[in-house]
Amino acid sequence: MISILKKFQVPFLAVTIWTAYFCLYLLTAPASLPEGDEAILLGVGHRIANFGFSELPQDVGELESFSSYGFFKSGFSKYGIGQSLLDIPVTKAFLDAKKAKDPEEFKSAMLRLYSLPASIGATTNMLFFLICLKLGRRLDSAFILVLILGTTTMVWPYTQTLFSDPTLATCWLLAIYSLLHFRDTNQKVFLGVAGAAIGFAFLDKVVAAYAIPLFTLYFLHLLWKQHLKSNSGTPFLSKYIAFPIFCFLTPLFLMIGLFLYYNYVRFGQGFSFGYSNFNSYDARDTIFGFNVPFLAGLHGQLLSSGKGFFFYNPSCLLIFLGWKNSFLKNKAETILIAFLIGGSLAIYSSWFAWHGDWCWGLRFLSCMPPFFLLIAGPFLDNLIIKIKSKSSVFLPTVSLASILVVISFGVQILGTSIKSNDYILTASNAKVFKGKFFDLDWPIRDDSLQLHFIPEFSPIAGHFWMMKTIYYRDTPEHQKTYENPPWISLNSLWKPEDVRDEKFKLNIWWLNSSKVTPPKSSLITIKVGTLFALFFTLLGIGITQAFRQQNLIDRKK
Repeated sequence: MISILKKFQVPFLAVTIWTAYFCLYLLTAPASLPEGDEAILLGVGHRIANFGFSELPQDVGELESFSSYGFFKSGFSKYGIGQSLLDIPVTKAFLDAKKAKDPEEFKSAMLRLYSLPASIGATTNMLFFLICLKLGRRLDSAFILVLILGTTTMVWPYTQTLFSDPTLATCWLLAIYSLLHFRDTNQKVFLGVAGAAIGFAFLDKVVAAYAIPLFTLYFLHLLWKQHLKSNSGTPFLSKYIAFPIFCFLTPLFLMIGLFLYYNYVRFGQGFSFGYSNFNSYDARDTIFGFNVPFLAGLHGQLLSSGKGFFFYNPSCLLIFLGWKNSFLKNKAETILIAFLIGGSLAIYSSWFAWHGDWCWGLRFLSCMPPFFLLIAGPFLDNLIIKIKSKSSVFLPTVSLASILVVISFGVQILGTSIKSNDYILTASNAKVFKGKFFDLDWPIRDDSLQLHFIPEFSPIAGHFWMMKTIYYRDTPEHQKTYENPPWISLNSLWKPEDVRDEKFKLNIWWLNSSKVTPPKSSLITIKVGTLFALFFTLLGIGITQAFRQQNLIDRKK
C-alpha cells in the first residue's frame, strides 16, 4: 500500500508544489527592470544567442540596452556563463519591457521575463520536497517544510531577481536528489544528471568549484555502501565501478571543459577567471580581493544587523533543533550539507564583497536556506509524531519554532515589497561618512558600512519604514512618517534629502501600476485573481493530500 501511495502521490504532490510556487512567485514578480549584475548576465545571454562565441561585430551596440557597464569589448563579462545561458529565452522579454510604451505591454513583458526566476524558485521547492522524502521525512512534515522554505526564507524575495546565486541551490539540490535516487534504484542515468548539475553549478559561479570534491566524495561513499551491500566478493576498485564513475564524471568534465573554453575566449587563457589582474570592471576585486579578516567576515555574514543570514531567515534557526537527529538518521547527507554550508561561509568570509550588495540580505547565501532546513527536518518529524500521538510536547520549543516561522514570513514580505536599491539609495543620503561610494578619492572597501552594521540603518527596518510611508501617502501622516526614518534617532540632521518620491513604491508588478485604461485594468485583475486562486487552491489540495496519505501510511504500520 505504501509503495503504491508513493508511486502515485509523490509525483502528484511534486507537480502541485511546483505549480503553486510558480504562481506565487509570478504573482509577486517585481515592477522594475533588472539592473547591474542581473542586466549584465542578461546581456551576455543575448550576445551568445545572437553571435555565439565568435568575435563580436564592431558596429553592434545592442549590449548597451542591457547595461552601460560590465561588458568587455568581446561582449562577455567577468561572471560565469551558466546563468546567462538560462537567461537566453527571456532576453527578448527584457528588451520588450524596456521598449514598451503601454503599461499593459510592459507588465506582460515583465511577467515573461520573471517567469524564469519563478521557475527556478519553484523547481528548488519541488526538489527540496523530494529530497526530504528520500531522507525519510514524513509526507506531512515534508510538505510543511516546503511551505516554510518557499514563503519564510530568501528563496521568495530572490525570485524577483536574475542573480546566479539562486540557481546554485537548484543545481545542488538536483545533484543530491539524483544521487539519492541512484542509491535507491541503481539507475545510472541519474549519475549523469548529478554530474551535469554539479558541473552546471560551476558554469554558473566559479566559486561552486569547492562543492565538486564534496559531491565526488559523497558519490564514492554511495558506491562503497552499494559494494558492501552486494556481498559480491569482488574488490571495490574493479571494473564494476568503472561505468558508474564514467557516468558521473563525463558530464561533469564536459561542463568544466566548457567553462575553461569560455575563459579562453574571454581572456586568452583557460585558467583566468575574471576576478584578478584587473579583468573585472570593478577595481576592488583586485585591490581588496580576499583581504577581509576572516572572523569579521563571518560575523558580518551571520550576525551583522544589516546582512546577518539569520536576521533574514529566522526560520533557518530550526537547524539547531534538528541537527542531532539529522546526523543520527542521515549521517553522510548531513555531513555533505554541513560542508556545503561551511564551505560557502569560509570562502566569502574573506572576500571584500561578502555582503553581495546591492540586494536583499546576504546574496551569496541566498542559495543556502534549503540546506539549513534539510537538517532541520527530523525536528519537524518528531514534533508531528508527538502531536498526533497526543504525547507530551515541550511547549516552549513549539512556541519558539512557531514564532521563528511567523517572523521569518514577515521579513520576506518586507523583502518582496520594496526594491533593495530604492532603500539603499535613499539611506545613502544620510551623510554618515565623507563619501557615499567607492572612488579613487574615497577608497573605502565597504561603502555601505552603516547599512551593514548599524541596526537603525538595517534594510529590514528601512523597508518597514518605506512601506509605512507608502501606506500613509495622501494622508496627514505621510510627511511625518517620511521625515522619521529609523536612523533619525541617531542624528536629527540625517533627514532624507533629495529623495525622489518614485523610490517610495511597492516592487510588485500589479501593485505598482501606472494608470491604465479600464479594459486593460480589468485584464490585470483577471491575471492576479487567477494566480491567487491557483496558488491557494493547489496549496490546499497539496496539504490535504499530504496529511491524508500520511495518515493512511501510519495506519498500515
